[in-house]
Amino acid sequence: MHSANNYLLEQFIRDTSNRREDEYGGSIENRLRFPLEVVRAVVDVWGAGRVGIRVSPATTQPGATGLDSAVMETYGTYLDRLSEIGLAYTHFIEGVTYTTHEWPDEIDFAELRRRSPGAYIGNNELSIEEAARMLSDGDADLISFARAYIANPDLVERIRTGAPLAEAPPGVLVWRRCDRLLGLASDAGRGCLGLSRLGVGAVQVVQPADGWLSADG
Repeated sequence: MHSANNYLLEQFIRDTSNRREDEYGGSIENRLRFPLEVVRAVVDVWGAGRVGIRVSPATTQPGATGLDSAVMETYGTYLDRLSEIGLAYTHFIEGVTYTTHEWPDEIDFAELRRRSPGAYIGNNELSIEEAARMLSDGDADLISFARAYIANPDLVERIRTGAPLAEAPPGVLVWRRCDRLLGLASDAGRGCLGLSRLGVGAVQVVQPADGWLSADG
């Protein structure tokens, strides 16, 4: 489950993006209510042992979204609740998405890792050497790569043999607001991000009868 990169679930989690004044906004427990409801709904279908989650407590991208004002308390509570559910793994974006593997000193990933359910998957701007160190030092159970696989379909073999890696060409991933990508009115595309690849085809967006679900009410 994608609860990262300032998409809908994370918009509810952070007090910098959640402006609701009902039971889904305000306190930490209220802001976590919707993401946890979604997690439980998925687990009810597939079982906790077949469900993992992705989180990004230290990223401001995409969207230049501010970090939560109390990252450790908010995300620590979130991970505690997810651990109670018993998910299979937690996939962490460490640092700022697509930008850097560094993060503010007040964010303690070792503590967040301790509170995370299931296997801990490290990710984001990691070299092969950095990934190997994290595994050997016990800082992660698994490491995931994204753009490296786009440029190197044989990535596992290249790592195994020590072969050089090709770089993913610029422009492979382009993030755009849905209203700009689809020609929607600004209000219609609010809070919606689309992933566009070169040669993207037609996309249909249907607005729900009761309006868009958003974290700003």
